[in-house]
Amino acid sequence: MGDAIGRPANLYDSLAHDLVLAHDSGFEPALQRLRTHYGLVFTWDELRAEVKDRLAVIPRHELPNPSMYAGYFALPEARLLVARQAGFTSWEALVKSMQA
Repeated sequence: MGDAIGRPANLYDSLAHDLVLAHDSGFEPALQRLRTHYGLVFTWDELRAEVKDRLAVIPRHELPNPSMYAGYFALPEARLLVARQAGFTSWEALVKSMQA
C-alpha cells in the first residue's frame, strides 16, 4: 500500500512538519527536503496552491479539524496529505502500517 512500507513513521512525520513550515513561511531548507523526497521542483507559491487544491478535494468530514475555517492548515492536515501521498486514507492508517 503506497510507498510507506518499510519506512519509519518518523520520516513521514518529519515530512509533515516540513510541509507546514514550507507552506507557512517558504522556509527554503524545508522546501528543499520536500523537493528531494518527492523528486519534484516547485516554488513556495506552487506548494501553497497544491496544498490548497489537495485539501479542497477531501470531504470536509474527513479533515482532521472539520470545524476549522477553509484554508486552515496545520500539522494534522499536513499529516493527512503526507499519508494520502503515501497511499493511505489517513495518518492513523499510515502509522498503523508502520506498527504491523
